[in-house]
Amino acid sequence: MLQLVKFQLHHDGPVDPVLLGWIREVLDGFLGSGVALILGVGVITVLSAALLIFVGRRVRYSNHSQ
Repeated sequence: MLQLVKFQLHHDGPVDPVLLGWIREVLDGFLGSGVALILGVGVITVLSAALLIFVGRRVRYSNHSQ
């Protein structure tokens, strides 16, 4: 699998390198799969639909007030 996220593991601080390795594996699995793409497209779709509904209601109410 292509690694999309790379971390430099220097154990100078209190963070355990095993924990950082596990986090890197989880991020590689998430970003390497299509899950991130599907979630991104879903969020864009929901935001677009909400914006269209909001603009449509605003235009309709402004036409009735004239």
